[in-house]
Amino acid sequence: MGSDRALIIAHRGESHDAPENTLAALSLAWEKNADAAEIDVHLTKDGRIVVIHDDNTWRTAHRSGKVSTRTLEQLRRLDVGRFKGKKWAKEKIPTLAEALATVPAGKKLFVEIKEDAGILAELNVVLKKSSLLPDQVVIIGQDLAVMELIKKILPAYQCCWVCTM
Repeated sequence: MGSDRALIIAHRGESHDAPENTLAALSLAWEKNADAAEIDVHLTKDGRIVVIHDDNTWRTAHRSGKVSTRTLEQLRRLDVGRFKGKKWAKEKIPTLAEALATVPAGKKLFVEIKEDAGILAELNVVLKKSSLLPDQVVIIGQDLAVMELIKKILPAYQCCWVCTM
């Protein structure tokens, strides 16, 4: 990524045209040559990290339920694309591992942690299994204590505290 220009970061993937926080949105971001993409993650009932902005499924799947009270299998049954149009019907909630696997060489993924410290053990496992280099992943979040813990557990990764000042 060049330093002579502003970086293009696709918010929730290319969420203008594709359903946010889906593999389709990430794929479209890379096709449109974004330098990076930003996603949001939550922890499921069975301890998996999934890519979804809200802590519930109502807005994108039109089904009530908190992510933390559903298993990955239950969440996979939901259609999170139809709200964006028939073209995107049957898009599923991806795992963080699946999202990481989409990132091309020379690109970055900003991962916004929407959870407390309970996500850290699984985050460590998923990042270590990923083929991405640490400089391709930037971890961001609004909980300073969680960001400080992540930096201690995963010192090679850049961590950023998103705050109101």
